[in-house]
Amino acid sequence: MWIICSGPKAEKYSRATVFQIHMVLKRALRWGEKRGKVGRNVAGMCDTPKGPRREGISLTPAEARSILTTARDNPMEALYVLALTIPTRPGELLGLPWSAINWENGEIHFRQALHRNADGTHTLGKLKTEQSRRIVAADPMVLDALRRRRDAQTVRCIAVPGSDAGTDPDLVFTSSNGRPIDFANARRNWRAVLAAAGITKPLRLYDLRVTAVSLLSAAGVPLESIADLAGHRNANVTAAVYRKQLTPVLRSARGVMQGGPDQQLGTRLGTAPRSIMAGCPMWTAHNRRSE
Repeated sequence: MWIICSGPKAEKYSRATVFQIHMVLKRALRWGEKRGKVGRNVAGMCDTPKGPRREGISLTPAEARSILTTARDNPMEALYVLALTIPTRPGELLGLPWSAINWENGEIHFRQALHRNADGTHTLGKLKTEQSRRIVAADPMVLDALRRRRDAQTVRCIAVPGSDAGTDPDLVFTSSNGRPIDFANARRNWRAVLAAAGITKPLRLYDLRVTAVSLLSAAGVPLESIADLAGHRNANVTAAVYRKQLTPVLRSARGVMQGGPDQQLGTRLGTAPRSIMAGCPMWTAHNRRSE
């Protein structure tokens, strides 16, 4: 544990990784203790060391527009539109079912998440917290992207019921054989989009959630509303986890947000700020259709 927490490679391991390593050590030593292999489970006598918390990285408004433009013909386009407008975790997106979308009311119900098992298989299960169960009003551009995804899924015969074992016809995001998209494949697609957009920041797929929080804050959305969107217990959690990333975005967005009330985020939770999305082909097309 010293090598992990205080050694030369200490900064390499996140807090979650340190926790998992400590748990494995405790279980291994407990197994040996029961069988007389070790005299004492010393790992169980100490508290879990607090490893460094990885700071999230946020896209700027211009970079967010570039991502949406680049992903226009990408099979995962709808995932990126969703992630940049509604603060969601990767598992919530990859586990999103079509039945959770209320097209008439323009709402998305987050009620399950995709989890990767130790053996490499995937299962649909509970969200991270009870507060993560939420209903969010989606912007028309999000619904448009989802419709394109649905049409592509139909045309390519993706997720046909009974076509293959392990398929789920209700999932929004599936691979070409109808199975849930593996997290590694989702990360690979994300890195390709970043490269195509010319963005060199070491952004994780999870950083789309950080970006969504930052952009909403830059648009003047109250922290309490952002907490509800993100599925946090309260605004204090949102402030503690994301506040450090919000400050530089707020400063850089000062000029972007200088506009009339029509440029501010609407009162419906989940709508994307017009000033942030201005210039994106999808957003421009939506504006023309709504005029």
